[in-house]
Amino acid sequence: MYPHPVGIVIGDGVRIGRQVRVYQNVTIGRRENAAVDEPYPSIGDDVTIYAGAVIAGSVTIGARTVVGANAVITRDIPPDSVVYGYNQYHPRRAADSS
Repeated sequence: MYPHPVGIVIGDGVRIGRQVRVYQNVTIGRRENAAVDEPYPSIGDDVTIYAGAVIAGSVTIGARTVVGANAVITRDIPPDSVVYGYNQYHPRRAADSS
């Protein structure tokens, strides 16, 4: 799903799961000067990637993760995380059951 499909760049080898939302000006692909056989990123199911985020290299973004605006990711992110800044993340809080 592309709610604001402007300026989105996704490499031809990127694997994207189901129900992924990608906002404007997102780049997903290999790193600059990557080896020819280096894998592209893999994005899990139900991930949201907000505006301006960059996901580069042979990384896996776990299911149900939220990637914040302008985040830069160059390493694996576990499922159910919130990502911000440069490779910074923390677990998402469980929904309040009350």
